[in-house]
Amino acid sequence: MPHYTTPTHRVIRPWRSEDIPRLWSLTWHTIHRVNCRDYTPAQLDAWAPAEPDPHWWEKLIFDHNPWVVEDTQTQTLLAWGDVQPSGLIHCFFCDYRYQRQGIGRLLLNHLLLVAQQQSLARVFVEASETARPFFLAQGFQVVHPIQAELRGQQFAIWLMEKFL
Repeated sequence: MPHYTTPTHRVIRPWRSEDIPRLWSLTWHTIHRVNCRDYTPAQLDAWAPAEPDPHWWEKLIFDHNPWVVEDTQTQTLLAWGDVQPSGLIHCFFCDYRYQRQGIGRLLLNHLLLVAQQQSLARVFVEASETARPFFLAQGFQVVHPIQAELRGQQFAIWLMEKFL
């Protein structure tokens, strides 16, 4: 699927290798500046350490093949996310500076279109407490809470789904 441009100079396109460091920066800053409302500093550091393992990060990007939203005037990455063949939305991040501007909704709608083109009947996400209200507002339903563990930290997250 080719990229397309929205009326506000925002393009949704497949990721490129030169995006990898910017994707980490967007992710780290968003987790540490937005998810801090719902998680402890130790949890945030486990989720997004100051220095990620570069091999792990590159493998995650290559394996998940995400889409990015970019402002074509400033070349700023605004959001990124993926939808897997199973229907899992594994990664979904909107830059903390651009939240509540419709960018997350724009990206999610694109991921849902990708899922429909793959003939998926359902998409699902393991949403953070912070992201749960966003996904609810987009028509996802809570399936059940999950206690997840990452780098020795416990996280309360939510399995959510949407039927297409």
